[in-house]
Amino acid sequence: MTDSDLHRRAIVVDGHCDTPYRILRRNFHLDEHDPEAQADLKTLREGGVTASFFAAYVPPYYANRGAAHFAHRVIDLIEAEVERNAKELRLCNDSAGIRAAKRDGRIAIMIGVEGGHAIEDSLITLRDLYRRGARYLTLTHWRNTEWADSATDIPREHGLTKQGEQLVRELNRAGIFVDIAHVSADVMRDVLRVSKAPIISSHSDAFALVPHPRNIPDDVLQALAKNGGVVHVAFIRDFVVDTRAREEKKTEALRSIRQRAATVIKLLADADEVIERDRDAARACIARASALLRDDVRPTQAPAGLVQGGLAPWQIARVRAHVETHLHSTIRMSDLTAIARLSTGHFSRSFTRSLGVAPFAYIAERRLARGGLDPLRHLAPGRVLRA
Repeated sequence: MTDSDLHRRAIVVDGHCDTPYRILRRNFHLDEHDPEAQADLKTLREGGVTASFFAAYVPPYYANRGAAHFAHRVIDLIEAEVERNAKELRLCNDSAGIRAAKRDGRIAIMIGVEGGHAIEDSLITLRDLYRRGARYLTLTHWRNTEWADSATDIPREHGLTKQGEQLVRELNRAGIFVDIAHVSADVMRDVLRVSKAPIISSHSDAFALVPHPRNIPDDVLQALAKNGGVVHVAFIRDFVVDTRAREEKKTEALRSIRQRAATVIKLLADADEVIERDRDAARACIARASALLRDDVRPTQAPAGLVQGGLAPWQIARVRAHVETHLHSTIRMSDLTAIARLSTGHFSRSFTRSLGVAPFAYIAERRLARGGLDPLRHLAPGRVLRA
């Protein structure tokens, strides 16, 4: 038996699919291939998925603003998409339905409600969602609820409240999985203490491997195994790749961008200050500024106080954007005219190679034109303004 055969024969359950919310926002259908969606009919089929929990996701914005109505709206959409593709999909709400769909060559679609605020603190609303087919409830999303802390919000209760414990018991009684994805580690531990039924995490990973707040600590994983629960692994980059080193590099890169841009602006200000009395000094400032706008600056070329070493092309682009914004907002039109006249010969070619245009002449041209003046009359004759 090949790996592919084994995969096709197995029951493969996707614990969390956000496509319904994307359909709602983008106004397309499941049978229309969307390469940016988490799944569509084509990828579900090609991936050999037996069953997928479609998330009736309710953005935290709707907490106390019609969250239950929004959840029902997403469930309406899920039902409509299943009906539209009835030859290939079947709406199911238990394991027997999944097995029957597998035998019939269809993909089982299940419903999970993402965001405890969707029930509007009402067990009656929870039972309504169960009748609509919801078989798990994610207790929180990115923000706390009144009875549980989110993993990504400021802790308020440091676990479940008494109301939260009552909700867990009601979920057990109703036959709805308690989903601990998105909740804080303290809430996870409280849920495991209170729940008499297996719980799930519909999309999380291991905190010991990647210390992201959405991942699950080892003690909770061990307790969850004893509980008989399941963690559906999430292929979300930040959950499976430790991005701390990347973020540190990004912070350092942004610091380098700000420092280099500040140095270029200071050099241009120095040139502006001495341009009428010491043109050689002005030219030297412009030359140094030009060098800093290239992406091949060597440490020996960097002025004192600048982060050593060259920057990547995208970082240089950010430096140029900072400089151009500053020039547009601070340099007087008369100064631009004078600087434009200096941006010739070696200096202009240096700028042109680094920026793609002869920048001071180009900026001066645009500023003069906006001021209702003729750039060709105010700039020195014969200058090439564009590379």
